[in-house]
Amino acid sequence: MGLPFSALLFDPDLTRVSRRFWALRSHATRGFASATAFIRYAVEQEFSDRQEGLTGAEERIAATLGQVRKDVFRVARAQQALCATSTLWRKRSCPACRSRRPKRDLKLSQGPRNATTG
Repeated sequence: MGLPFSALLFDPDLTRVSRRFWALRSHATRGFASATAFIRYAVEQEFSDRQEGLTGAEERIAATLGQVRKDVFRVARAQQALCATSTLWRKRSCPACRSRRPKRDLKLSQGPRNATTG
């Protein structure tokens, strides 16, 4: 049927086996004092690696956005120069196309009148 439970706990042979197993186990856990310490270390390493990965991704995104901002600024400057050039060309080459100010009516140029001045 087997040994009683108390015999299993106090058997000197099992204690030796247990100590030997613990020595092998600590060697397998890379010199850590306990398996818990090893697991904590592994989890911390995993989180720190992921954090560094996120930081790298954030840096790449920021660099990309900075480059896009510079490109948009350059395109806006080029578009402004193109519009100025085409407007200048239109005014110089086609005098009939010049935008002229409409002649103002004398009454409009004097400004609004008060009801009391008539």
